[in-house]
Amino acid sequence: MNSTFQKWLRPVLVIAAAIILLVVVVLTRSPDVSPAPEESLSTGENVEQTENPPGTVFPEMEIYAEYYGIPVDETLRRFEIQDAFAGLDTELSIKEPETFAGLYIQHEPEFRIVALFTRDGEAIMKPYIPDGMAEYVEVRTVEVSYRELQNAQSEVSSAISNQGIPADSYIDIKENNVKFNVVDLTPVNKAIDKGLLTVPDYVVFIEVEGLAQPD
Repeated sequence: MNSTFQKWLRPVLVIAAAIILLVVVVLTRSPDVSPAPEESLSTGENVEQTENPPGTVFPEMEIYAEYYGIPVDETLRRFEIQDAFAGLDTELSIKEPETFAGLYIQHEPEFRIVALFTRDGEAIMKPYIPDGMAEYVEVRTVEVSYRELQNAQSEVSSAISNQGIPADSYIDIKENNVKFNVVDLTPVNKAIDKGLLTVPDYVVFIEVEGLAQPD
């Protein structure tokens, strides 16, 4: 979902040396929005298949182990789990778009692959779980599918752009909503009051000091 698992564990762990990012979200400059699921996903931390020999220890693994207070062997086990789920977020977004709402990693208190669905999550998820990995999967029910979040992001981005309101937006998988950062909420509230902007309950505006700068 630049959309469920986008950069997965390894790149996140490098950043985690300073600040652990438990939710990876991709900021998109309004009116730009997240690409379609089949292009790229950002429902959390994307699983990437590694090509290194089993048991290889990387520096970021040691950082991760130290941060969470776990043995390096446990870190290796978690990397092996993430490899087993490589590409699952993309597959679910394509095959289960009506109910799939995202995928992310829970690091504490228990390491889990958390899958979000709007209904029937246990039954839908079961055939997608690799053999021997069921104990690491937790299915949760949320209100809004990822497709609906994407559509809302696109529609609201277009609407506020037409009103000349600059904003950054991203989909927050864990919170099951779309967040828009703006430097001033006043024009947003005025547009809503005048009926020029319709905002679903799962779209949230946040006033910030500054917006992300384009590369």
